[in-house]
Amino acid sequence: MGHRRSLGKKYVWLIAIVFLIPFLFIAFYAEPIADDYAYAYRLQIRPFWEAYSHEYFSWNGRFISNLLVLLNPYLIAYRWLYHLSGLAVIISLVLSTCFLLKPFFKKNRAFAISSVTVVIYLGSSARISETIYWYTGTMTYTTGTILTVLAIGCLIRFTRSPKLIWGILAGLCMVLSIGTNEVSMAVNLLLAGAYAYKYKRGRWAIVLVAAIAAFLVFQAPGNEVRGQFFQNTHKVLYSTGMSILQTLRFTALSLAYLPLPLAAIYIWGRMDVESLNCNLIKFFEKWPTVLILAAIFTPLFLSAFIPYYSTGILGQHRTISFGQYYLTVGVLALPIIVFVKRPSVFSWVRRGVSRETQIIQAKRDTLLQFSPLDTTVLFVIDIDKNPNHWINAHQCSVLNPELNVRIERSPR
Repeated sequence: MGHRRSLGKKYVWLIAIVFLIPFLFIAFYAEPIADDYAYAYRLQIRPFWEAYSHEYFSWNGRFISNLLVLLNPYLIAYRWLYHLSGLAVIISLVLSTCFLLKPFFKKNRAFAISSVTVVIYLGSSARISETIYWYTGTMTYTTGTILTVLAIGCLIRFTRSPKLIWGILAGLCMVLSIGTNEVSMAVNLLLAGAYAYKYKRGRWAIVLVAAIAAFLVFQAPGNEVRGQFFQNTHKVLYSTGMSILQTLRFTALSLAYLPLPLAAIYIWGRMDVESLNCNLIKFFEKWPTVLILAAIFTPLFLSAFIPYYSTGILGQHRTISFGQYYLTVGVLALPIIVFVKRPSVFSWVRRGVSRETQIIQAKRDTLLQFSPLDTTVLFVIDIDKNPNHWINAHQCSVLNPELNVRIERSPR
């Protein structure tokens, strides 16, 4: 049994890749449409850098994604590049998520968890066609997601390593991410603020870099020109109310995609001290629960609020798909967060699981003493103070039948 379990863990990354294959395969059937041809047309009437400048001054301030979408003529001319772009984005999502998780998990486990996370995200996405298989939408929104995840991973390493390079890379990724779209701009400003709130090292440099990049996007002359095409804009109360409703709606739709709650339940059932890296426990213990929950739901709220505020409508769902990535990661991490924060019910489960682990791993003729469990919610009755009591004896006999291990309940 132990050999089969270790074999499963060894090849779990391979199983995860198998689930990714259908999404990768679909990318070869993606074809240019709508804005892809519109950006290609822009280069028919203007040189590249003139077209790039025209976008900033007459349409939007996305100084990074505009560079990428103006490559459309080459992807249309060489269609295999268009097909590979969707495949590259999916792989980049997996690798960036893996980069985020590597400080907390072993290499193979981090890759497997990343692959499963991306598979669930793709399956629950509000509009996968707009965020994976449509080049213009992908470069504008999913690229921002990838760069933000890389920025978070660099910031985590910057807090744990004396190397300045991680801080520089974090700032660079934040600037690039902010330049892809307005939702990414807002998320990265909050990320910089959260870092400055909790850490001192380089915090003002991080905030300053993010603020300058956000200023370039927010104050772009093209934003005002573009805004003239929409009505019912800049209404705070209306945008807030509709965004709350959309956040609830798409949270429910994400949870209705059964692999997501089932994966979270599986993680919940597997929680024990041995399964978690101590760095992960320390990371979640450092942050207030309110901020952690905000990090899960705020990107989805902003993904609705910014379109409502700037255009008066939600329009396409590619912005929502941007926020759903963070919701997916957050829901999967929620059992770990609850486990670390130790609310009462989960702490009882934790102690019960920890007991079993200690009994199984105990040496011969060992007497183990355990603190009492609360028996009002999950446990019918606790072990006895007498090591020879039948409850104590039967549990030891089942879990460790050969080494004469005994257990007793300590006084409260």
